[in-house]
Amino acid sequence: MNKNVTSINSRRSQIDAVRQHLQRGESITPLQALHLYGVLRLSSIIHRLRREFPINTTHHRDPKHDKQWAEYSCSTTEPMPGNRGVYVYA
Repeated sequence: MNKNVTSINSRRSQIDAVRQHLQRGESITPLQALHLYGVLRLSSIIHRLRREFPINTTHHRDPKHDKQWAEYSCSTTEPMPGNRGVYVYA
């Protein structure tokens, strides 16, 4: 594992790290989650966090290199039960 990756041992710690990242107003992509927190399945963590916070999803596509990825952000730090977030296709 990369020396710059924060060592996060448990699934709960990974969820907490991503939650805090989003609550700071920063967006996150799966590649960033892997490098920063060692998270392999960011979409799974986002799915769990959507029960607590409105998380926005922006889908990116690079047709030149045939790549697609999602970027997640949270527009508020206030818990909003029942809100599933907003999906944006860019």
